[in-house]
Amino acid sequence: MQYGWGALLPTPVNLNINVALTLTFTLVYFLFAGVWSFAILGPYLFLLTKSNTAVGSAEGLQGAAEALAAIPAGFFADKLSREKVLSFSATVGFLATLISSIALLVPSSQNSKFFQVCFALVLWGIQKGLWSPALEALFADSLPSGNRSELLTLKYSVMIAGTSLGPLFNIVFFGSTEDVWSVGQLTIVFVLGVLGTGLAGIFLLSVKDSLALGAESDALTEALILDPDSPGVGSEIPLRTFDPSGSYIYALSPKLLSPTNRDSLMYKILHPPISWIPGLLAISDVLYGIASGMTVKFFPLFFKNESHLPPTAVNFVFVLSPLFIVLFSAIATSVSKKTGRVQTVLIAEGSGIFLLFLMAALRPYWSNATLIIVLYVIRTGLMNCGAPLQKSILMDFVDKSSRARWNSLDNISSFGWSGSAVVGGILIDRFDYGATFIITAFIQLVAWSLLIPLVSVVPRENPGHSTYLAVAESDVNEETPGLLGAV
Repeated sequence: MQYGWGALLPTPVNLNINVALTLTFTLVYFLFAGVWSFAILGPYLFLLTKSNTAVGSAEGLQGAAEALAAIPAGFFADKLSREKVLSFSATVGFLATLISSIALLVPSSQNSKFFQVCFALVLWGIQKGLWSPALEALFADSLPSGNRSELLTLKYSVMIAGTSLGPLFNIVFFGSTEDVWSVGQLTIVFVLGVLGTGLAGIFLLSVKDSLALGAESDALTEALILDPDSPGVGSEIPLRTFDPSGSYIYALSPKLLSPTNRDSLMYKILHPPISWIPGLLAISDVLYGIASGMTVKFFPLFFKNESHLPPTAVNFVFVLSPLFIVLFSAIATSVSKKTGRVQTVLIAEGSGIFLLFLMAALRPYWSNATLIIVLYVIRTGLMNCGAPLQKSILMDFVDKSSRARWNSLDNISSFGWSGSAVVGGILIDRFDYGATFIITAFIQLVAWSLLIPLVSVVPRENPGHSTYLAVAESDVNEETPGLLGAV
């Protein structure tokens, strides 16, 4: 079966049912989440409290709840059942929908309503913390190893498309009523969004563990992947075995197999063991989460308060930026076949970090909405387009029995996100948005640098053009001229 986008879209019936249901859930969930949780939630909370710190605290509670729920969710999804965790998540989502509707619609003081909404956000955090690791693991279990990037990119693009359609609905709503920031207007959109988000849980009740693939979706281990498009056998391109013990073996030119080169500190830093791949990805992801938490949730307020945009314009930004993410993700996936997954991610995210520094430096031009929006949407596309590539690397290098726990790290990074959201709100209240941009960019730079050692470890993903070799450590010595033997 082919898994390219061209083969997927015309014949969806050929998809594994878990894959089809996951894609459908992703579209519906993020469509309705896009209605309320991006351009609406922050301004709504700000209108209730007039405090960026309060907004950051509320967002922080949601993130902390998500992170805490993800830890047991990942464990039970691996040890018990993915589908049972997903069913429980759907139930929590139905409860969150009810509590949110009551909090938003029942009259109360603004302080009381703020705390009620915070409680509802905690439930939404728990719900996402439950379904995310379990669903990601089941999705990976339903895809063949070594051939995940395109479908993970498709899933990511579906998610982004959903987040774009949500704000598009908001544009129509505000454009046909009053285009003003008011609690009454935002409440209507908020309620419609949470109702749809909760109902998306119906699809979580339909995925099944029994429909996942077998050995075809296992982790890549004990195989040496050689890319015939690389400079060739005997060149100085590191080609490694995927050894479960974490050790690694090269098929290199004699020059790079010399003890002098292999024992150098720089060599060891730039050529880490295979077992380090998931850990480096996870640490980098957590740092990115900490950095992003300081700014991402405040961008709607930034556009409202600094660029003086009305609701329709702010929602337009959140329609436009996901489209750039989808476009750049498709380009990144295609480019990665030639340059490598890690290399593509480093180029894209490095460029995005530079643009955030630039936005901070252009403070006198923040009121120039056109300039700032262009920089923002390009930066957002660059910073997020590598996510499916990083996910494909992680899923290729972790054992199937622990995939849910590794996926839970995505949600655990929300814990860092939650704390930094509070810090971000405090910094904005005491200084300005520029301070958070600069600090965010520096932390992102550290996270980015942790991916550099993976360049020499992770092979290019090129299904149909790879040669798999079985290698023994004793077969590698200084006289090894090149390939060690194919099976």
